[in-house]
Amino acid sequence: MAGFFLNETEYNIDAGHHSITVPEAIRDEIKGTSLLIRQFLPDNLSYSLVDLSSAPAGLLSGSMIYTPKGLVGLLKECSFFVPLSGLVNEYSLTRPENHELLTAVVFFYLNLNPFPTDLMSLWLMETGIAKDTADRISEAVFICRTEKDESTGLSDKFFKKVNPGVSTNSFYNHRLAQPDDIPAFTGAEGLALVYDLFTFHRIADNHKGDRYLLLDQLPETGFIVQDHHHLVLGLSITLLELSVISESVLPELFNLILRKTVLWERSLLSLGSFIQLTGAEFTESISKSAITASLVISHGHGQYLPVPYADIEPDYILHKPINDGIPVYLIIKRQGTS
Repeated sequence: MAGFFLNETEYNIDAGHHSITVPEAIRDEIKGTSLLIRQFLPDNLSYSLVDLSSAPAGLLSGSMIYTPKGLVGLLKECSFFVPLSGLVNEYSLTRPENHELLTAVVFFYLNLNPFPTDLMSLWLMETGIAKDTADRISEAVFICRTEKDESTGLSDKFFKKVNPGVSTNSFYNHRLAQPDDIPAFTGAEGLALVYDLFTFHRIADNHKGDRYLLLDQLPETGFIVQDHHHLVLGLSITLLELSVISESVLPELFNLILRKTVLWERSLLSLGSFIQLTGAEFTESISKSAITASLVISHGHGQYLPVPYADIEPDYILHKPINDGIPVYLIIKRQGTS
C-alpha cells in the first residue's frame, strides 16, 4: 500500500480509486507509524506522524497518508528526497525492520521546525536504536535539510489526486479563526474548548451530540515568543514545538511530556490538550521551573486579561470559557529573572 488520500468515503492509491469505510478497512493492514500530510491553505502543507491503528477516523479525512511502504516508493521517485539517499542506504532504512525509523527521518526532513540534533536524537531513540546511531542519523538529517530543493513542487506531488477545493478546512464548521468572533461563543452553555484536530476527533467522534469549539487556527493560540525573562506559549502549539523550548528552560515539563506521550502523539497534541490531559501534573511541572505563570484570556476585539495560574480553580483545565473569554496563551516568567 502506498500513499493515499482520504475523504469521508474513499481513499486513492496509485492503482486507482476504491470506495471503503474509513478507516477500519485499512487498519488491519497497517502497523506502526505513518506520515500524515494536511493542507489547510494552498501551498501550505502540515506534516505530522500518526498511528493509523488508533487514530480517530475524522482526523484522517481530507489528509494524504504515506505508510512506510509508501515512503519507500516516494523516496525513489521524488527528487526532493535526493539529499536523504545516502542516509537511507547507509542505515538500510527501507528494510521492513527499519520502517519506524524511516518514517521519523522523513518527518524530521520535511518539517519546517528547526529541531535541534540532540532532540532529534532523543526522539529517534524511541524507535529502538542506540544513542550513538541516533546521534549520527540526527546529524545527517540536519545536514540533509540544508540541501533540499524547496522548488520541486511538493504540494502537487503529495496532493495530485485531491479534487480542487478539498482541504481539511472544509470539514470543520465550528473552527474559530477570528478573535472578534469570540464574544459570540463565550456565553454558550456546555461549550467545550479544543486546541488541536487530534483531540477534537478523539472526543467529538465519540460524542456527536456535544458542542466543541476548535481553536487550532486562532492566531493567538499558535505562536511562541521567548526573551530572557518570559515565555509566551500559544495553547495550540504542538508538544514537539513546545519540547524545543522546554528542554532547557522548563525541564520538568519536558520530562512530563516524555513520560506521558510517544513521538507521534507529540506531533499532533497541543499544549492546551496536554494541560487538559495532565491537569495538576502540568501545574506542578511548571511551578518547579518558573516564578509565575499566567493564563491569558481573550475577549475578542483586542481585549486580553492575564489571570495568574495560581488563582485559577484547580479543577479548571481549559475545558470551557472562563471569565467570559477564551484562554489563548500562557505567559511564563522564568526562574533566575527579576
